Amino acid sequence: MSYLTQMAGLAYHNFVSAAVGIVLAIVVIRGIARKETDKLGNFWVDTTRCLLWVLLPVCLVGSLILVSEGVVQNQALYDRRTNSAVHRASHRNRRQNRHANDHATNNRTRASRFTGSDQRIRHQRRWVL
Repeated sequence: MSYLTQMAGLAYHNFVSAAVGIVLAIVVIRGIARKETDKLGNFWVDTTRCLLWVLLPVCLVGSLILVSEGVVQNQALYDRRTNSAVHRASHRNRRQNRHANDHATNNRTRASRFTGSDQRIRHQRRWVL
């Protein structure tokens, strides 16, 4: 799917779902307020009014604010990383993990030099700090 169809589909769904929620809330309020009549109004008329008179103006004002702040939306393709960049990143992560493992091994080696009460005191200090 192209970016245009994705944007159009998402925009339609976002607008209509918000309008339906607002209209349902209005119908519930009408149902509570109008106890003596059985007419709650026309759902499609309320939905159209909500879309045209509430959501569209809010969207236009919000989009003008975003444009004035310099928010970018373009149709350019996603940036893709090359295999060499991925390889360098994974190699860097392996080096960092290896360094962290070596450091942990050195700490375990140093800790094994303590015996008896010294080792217990060192363990308690680590939890206190």
